[in-house]
Amino acid sequence: AIYASFREQYGINLLQEKGKMHWDEFKALFAGLNDKTYMSRIIQIRMRDTSELKGQELTDALNAKQYYELNENKTEEAREQQFTGFMNTIKAWAQS
Repeated sequence: AIYASFREQYGINLLQEKGKMHWDEFKALFAGLNDKTYMSRIIQIRMRDTSELKGQELTDALNAKQYYELNENKTEEAREQQFTGFMNTIKAWAQS
């Protein structure tokens, strides 16, 4: 996603820049990615607040979050925490 976003917005081939581009330059360019790039859309999905969503919109948002989650969040313990949070959300809706 990062490669595609740099290629799309800046026309930079990161594979060719490996070992050439300074880390500070990379960070500045990464921070400047616009909202329409692939990486920015993934970040938006990961950070989206789902507390106000219901029905199919909630299902779609949670599925997208799961699809784009970081590998470190895919442990069994992380899954259990996510499931508990999801169940607490459903319980809160049922009580309202």
